[in-house]
Amino acid sequence: FYTERSRQNTLKQKKQVLEKKAHSRLEHVQRLLQIHQTDIQDGLMADEHKKRGDLILANLTNWQEGTDHLMAVDYFDPAQPLTRIKLEPGLNAVQMAQLCFRRYNRARARGTAGARLAAQDIRELEWLESLLHELEEAESLPDLAEIRREMSQGDLLAGQRSAQTLPPAQSEASDLNPGKAGSRNRRRQQDKMAARKAGKKKKESSPVAEKLPPRRYTSADGLTILVGRNNLQNDELTLRHAAKDDLWLHVQKMPGSHVIVRTERGSVPQKTLEEAAAIAAWFSRATHAGQVQVASGSHKVAVDYCPVSHVRKPSGARPGMVIYENYQTILVSPALPDKPLSAAQPPAAP
Repeated sequence: FYTERSRQNTLKQKKQVLEKKAHSRLEHVQRLLQIHQTDIQDGLMADEHKKRGDLILANLTNWQEGTDHLMAVDYFDPAQPLTRIKLEPGLNAVQMAQLCFRRYNRARARGTAGARLAAQDIRELEWLESLLHELEEAESLPDLAEIRREMSQGDLLAGQRSAQTLPPAQSEASDLNPGKAGSRNRRRQQDKMAARKAGKKKKESSPVAEKLPPRRYTSADGLTILVGRNNLQNDELTLRHAAKDDLWLHVQKMPGSHVIVRTERGSVPQKTLEEAAAIAAWFSRATHAGQVQVASGSHKVAVDYCPVSHVRKPSGARPGMVIYENYQTILVSPALPDKPLSAAQPPAAP
């Protein structure tokens, strides 16, 4: 009892540390997204700046020195009405037109960059949301070890090396003599050797965390259903282990596990499709979003599915992030099948 309680406390503490890191990055990216969305809005005003500059140049004869505005004929409007253009203090009409064109160029550049960066922000937020979902679903320390590895690869744990892995400080006076030729290179070599020894010692003394295989279930029709436990495993399952004609499923527009149905080069019966879709819905954010309805079976979730051959990973995409096409959608209630298979057996290569 006490061992299990201690394990659960350790799991909870480690979860909280990783969740804090993920939430911190998520809030940072949300602030960046707001900035970039503002840049997009500025970009939408670019043409207005250019139009104002064009109208000033087209109406130079209407400008009077010493005035703070220009009454211009709007040649862009078929009715050609008069429009009042405010001038900046200390600028004549030509200078004001030049300022408008500079504003146009800046706004257009900001809008273009803002759109590109906002798209990156949205993809980053999707990844961070999926990480938080993984942490919610983590049931063991090996689960957390895999998530931590993903977060480390994503630079979420930068600067988190423990003191044991850091090279020890060098105290010899000869190595700290800045005037001695080659002392800097010698220090670098010694630091590298010390770091290598420290890392080797830690590796020998620390057991490697158990890497859990995907969850496995059997459908009512006898087909194998595989479920990724985290984003790294989702990539491995979908992109490496699944056959091109296997069926791929994922909850629509929210974080969730990749689910693979082994087709054995045959078609997937409707019953198996419904079971696999229910599993995909179960291992997704949809379950947490509708816990009350899930308990009653009234909560319906949209799950997309398609052959694995229609799933691809964009270059540079975060773990678990894929693009799929030519898919269909099914509405199901989140649920698990009655007969789960052993989770100890890794998926066979197709």
